[in-house]
Amino acid sequence: GWGITYDPIHQEFIVSDGSSSLFFWDRDSLAEKRTVTITRFDGSEQKKLNELEYMDGLVCCNIWHSDDIICVDPATGNSTREYDMSSLWPASERGSSENVLNGIALGKDHVLITGKRWDRMFKVVFSDWPTLFASNSEDGGAGGNEGGIHDLVVEGEDAAAVSYNFLLTSKGTETIHVLLGDLLQLPSSQRQDGASALVGGDDASSSGPRRALRHLSELMEGDGQIADSCHPIAHNLGRAAYRYFGSLDAAYDGMVGTEDARLLRLCNAAYLHGVIELRLRDVDDVKDLAATAREIEENVCRSLDNVDRGPWECRHGIGHGIVQRHRLDAERDVIRKGIDSCQETFSPVDCENGLWMDHFATSGNIMAMENRMMAADVVVGGLMSALTSPGEGEEGQGDLSTVRKLFKLPPLPASLRICSLGTSAFDCFIYAATEYLLAHPGDYVGALRYCTDPSAGIESHAVRYCIDGVGSQCAKEHMDDFSVVEEVCRTLDDEADGERCFRQAMDYFAMSSGGSPKEAGLCDDLTVYKSTCEASIFG
Repeated sequence: GWGITYDPIHQEFIVSDGSSSLFFWDRDSLAEKRTVTITRFDGSEQKKLNELEYMDGLVCCNIWHSDDIICVDPATGNSTREYDMSSLWPASERGSSENVLNGIALGKDHVLITGKRWDRMFKVVFSDWPTLFASNSEDGGAGGNEGGIHDLVVEGEDAAAVSYNFLLTSKGTETIHVLLGDLLQLPSSQRQDGASALVGGDDASSSGPRRALRHLSELMEGDGQIADSCHPIAHNLGRAAYRYFGSLDAAYDGMVGTEDARLLRLCNAAYLHGVIELRLRDVDDVKDLAATAREIEENVCRSLDNVDRGPWECRHGIGHGIVQRHRLDAERDVIRKGIDSCQETFSPVDCENGLWMDHFATSGNIMAMENRMMAADVVVGGLMSALTSPGEGEEGQGDLSTVRKLFKLPPLPASLRICSLGTSAFDCFIYAATEYLLAHPGDYVGALRYCTDPSAGIESHAVRYCIDGVGSQCAKEHMDDFSVVEEVCRTLDDEADGERCFRQAMDYFAMSSGGSPKEAGLCDDLTVYKSTCEASIFG
């Protein structure tokens, strides 16, 4: 017998036969789903794979007649960690040359190492692997990444960080890392280039982008912090998918126009937006931007009519991509140029809605926001190295305090006057407070003051739109705790404004989740807006 271990996340057995291959079997049918070839750090193929143990999302293997243990990425087969264990019990003291190291078992706070006919076991702790033991299941067995993600807290980091700040924590980076592993597990290992669709092959329902989005949905159910941060997580996955697979069709994995298109609606369609953004950013000549946008409208947006708000979300994402593409050339007059391009699309108003959202999400400081959106460089400029060498690609990004220093405080509140440039005041003002919140994470009360500051000289209806935006953003980052939303909205002097703020939060929840706050049990702990929450019906 060689080796077998179990991946509880993807519910599959992983088997070795002494060759350089690992075989992945379905848990229930034991049917072989796929194989990968194992390679070492130096790129050489590694044969004689023996005992296996699934640890923290990696498959750890000992090499027969060697004291090496290598831990490989099950998606790619690339070795990501390599350990020389010869110092535990020197071969010269073991007697027979057949008394080889061949036992690996993950415990609650250590790894047990033993071998053939050994009269001893060694408890080993890998000091370079801080997430290893956090990823164990409650019973002390080999859990998987889900336990590690949910429980991972690193001293000095904000354990309650949500949204884009979450991506700068170790837990946020690990969440992205795990989901990227899902994203790259395809029926075919061939990269998809050009415009040909990736049709999933024999196991389309549980491969690539579909697998990653389903896994994200599962993680959200068990972790409020991930649920509150799902939009930037899914956004990153979409960007990574387009950059890696090279086309819209491949990144959408054949989901458009099928029942699985509902996965593209997850987290307010953030994955959908991320793919569209990078497609439009890749347009060489800005003169071709509107034509490319119309092509996306025809081939993608119109095929999402079987998904709630699918076509609108798609056109909203086009607005993101248009303003980002103009921003690549120059920040000056970006809004005017972006509005002009939106006017050339089939749905200018929806496009402009996305434009305003993206503008206020980046106007505090464009490069700082790009760092956040790219999840500390895990996605672009180091995708493969980040997958095969955790931690690489993060150098120079710094912690949250460093990123905050990059921000220029937004001009308060005169920047609201830019809304006069567009055709839709609502779309501009509802996203305006995002600018403040990116520079002051979690300061929703300050954002309300930003909206209501009389020095902006904006009309009362515009102030209300801005308040709506604060309510939405607060709900977006507290999808599992509406008592926070209540505490924020009730600080408004005008009771009607407070009620409006809270109702907008409920509308956002319904639009994002497809359900009502009442159904989710979010009304139970409320006081001021409890009756409002319980009386609302969505659907």
